[in-house]
Amino acid sequence: MFPCPITTHLQLATLCRQLILCCICSLITVSISQSLPAAETAVLANDLKDEGFTIIALHPGWVQTDMGNAAEEHLGGKPPLDPQTSIASQHKVILGLTKSQNGQYLDWEGKQMDY
Repeated sequence: MFPCPITTHLQLATLCRQLILCCICSLITVSISQSLPAAETAVLANDLKDEGFTIIALHPGWVQTDMGNAAEEHLGGKPPLDPQTSIASQHKVILGLTKSQNGQYLDWEGKQMDY
């Protein structure tokens, strides 16, 4: 058994505060990591629009890949898209982009999604 380094209530309170801060920081980090692609798309879209670029974030859909298949038990059911369909659909979206779509988040069918 390991010796317990906590010998006073003050040390326990300090440790609890540190654990709470770690949990809060972890939640903030997850939130930031999920919002980063949206922010980066918006920044690039704004910075490069005058140079003729159209910048989007593109969701490939729920695809039958190792990662997509691993989510079956959590999401219920099988991924509906095979990789070839997802790629062909994304390719079609990319070829059909217009300047008015600059900065948008689109799915594999070209439908606008919320960030």
